[in-house]
Amino acid sequence: MPKGQGSIGLKKIQIKAVYGIIEMETNPYLAVVTKANVIGQIYHQKVFQVQKIEFICLSQNPSKQDQVYINGLDRIFSSKYFYFSDEYDLTNSLE
Repeated sequence: MPKGQGSIGLKKIQIKAVYGIIEMETNPYLAVVTKANVIGQIYHQKVFQVQKIEFICLSQNPSKQDQVYINGLDRIFSSKYFYFSDEYDLTNSLE
């Protein structure tokens, strides 16, 4: 990489899980889990509770119009009622 052409403006984050792509009013955003705690196990498979989700704009031109929606989603995801497992399919019924 030529001198002076680094990753200016980019930040490195650790991603625990990808929740998906969300279409906001003007841009699509990648919703990623950046903080999660193990809350238990199902059949010896870890289950995590989402603690923090970040929204990464997939456009080179982020819009302030989208911030209203991002703030609303932040409030929803901060409710601590979102879970995931990278080892077990949580949509399976235990009946």
